[in-house]
Amino acid sequence: MLGPAFLSLKGRGMAPHDAAMMTWYIGMATMVMIGVVKIIFSFIGGWVQKVVPQAGLLGSLAGIGLVLIGFVPIVEIFSLPLVGLISLGIILYTLVAKIRLPKNFPGVLLAVALGTALYYILGPMPQDRI
Repeated sequence: MLGPAFLSLKGRGMAPHDAAMMTWYIGMATMVMIGVVKIIFSFIGGWVQKVVPQAGLLGSLAGIGLVLIGFVPIVEIFSLPLVGLISLGIILYTLVAKIRLPKNFPGVLLAVALGTALYYILGPMPQDRI
């Protein structure tokens, strides 16, 4: 929120120091407004818990948790895409599609072993050659 405010103020011809100070004021005003909302809702929190179903109150929190749990590994996978996508493909092939590997070899073990080997083989190479 503060980055776009700073760029907008700077883009309107304001000096960088003045834009930074105004951005700080915007941030502090936002914090005060959050505090006011929290104080108001602290008095009616019990009523909100009775009116809104518990699943509705926890659903957004669970959604944020799932996004963070899924997003951080995906960022790591795409940092070296060939290694990450091959490992992800093996895991999807064995766990999601439920296709068995020869001699009942564990798919996750193969994904980790192959991913580790590919990482150490391809990691030192320049990224534009992979």
